[in-house]
Amino acid sequence: MLLTLHAACLKPYLKPAGTTKPARGGKSAPLSLSDLPAYTADTLGLTGLNVSTDLLTGADPKALENLRESADRRSISLLLLAETEPQPLASDRDGDAGIERMGRVLRAARLLGCPSVAMAIKSPDDDDALESATLRAREIVESAEKLDINVLLMPFAGLTEKPERMTEVIKRIGGFRIGTFPDFQTAAATKDGPLYIRRLAPYAQVICASTEKFSGVKAETLADPAAPAPTHTAYDLGAMVKAAHTVGYDNTLSIDYRGPASGLEDVTMGLRASAAALRQAIAALSPDA
Repeated sequence: MLLTLHAACLKPYLKPAGTTKPARGGKSAPLSLSDLPAYTADTLGLTGLNVSTDLLTGADPKALENLRESADRRSISLLLLAETEPQPLASDRDGDAGIERMGRVLRAARLLGCPSVAMAIKSPDDDDALESATLRAREIVESAEKLDINVLLMPFAGLTEKPERMTEVIKRIGGFRIGTFPDFQTAAATKDGPLYIRRLAPYAQVICASTEKFSGVKAETLADPAAPAPTHTAYDLGAMVKAAHTVGYDNTLSIDYRGPASGLEDVTMGLRASAAALRQAIAALSPDA
């Protein structure tokens, strides 16, 4: 499995695109959008990067091209663009606006060279909503197919909250360009997190390896590859990784640290701890994992 960075967790420390303002939300913002590939490679030692649309607010096509060129220079793969806002595809009033919005996201993904976009569907869980939402989602997927881009659904309250309903939505939409973007934290909030992952991983091209809290995090320990990895105390990362592996998943785990942080240094430590714990979990699988 390949470990990558999901840069959504860096939003508070990222300068707003298209401006010279030094801060976002009053916090220190030491990174620019084009700094993300170097941070991914040099600070975290990862080779892939996923971004969310809220990081691109104010970015023009030139800024997106600069990010892509920066990633190319650092040999960082831009793999996924995730739409931050759930789209109301079941709504008669706002559903078509969701299609238009995802059209813009797809065009941005193409400029970045991302092979996938992720989105959530905002919809009640009933049969009428299922029909309306899947019809509009199919339009989005058809547009994505023309651009050779995959559409990955993120679980969201309502229609796609339960794994069995999510798989029904995917089957209704149909095609080879539709899949899932499941999330460890979301899985852990259910009665059986590993079972949740096992049900969605067969449809996933990327899994969000979200993390929250660790014990035993020390800079000197993280710098030593032979040292035991910190322990993730919020839920069992090893069980989540094993659950994905048991159903044949061997793609990307995208690290998103969501734990306590008072600055970029804390987030960096959380991301490094996450990577160490996930590498340990992967190593515990069969030799060909």
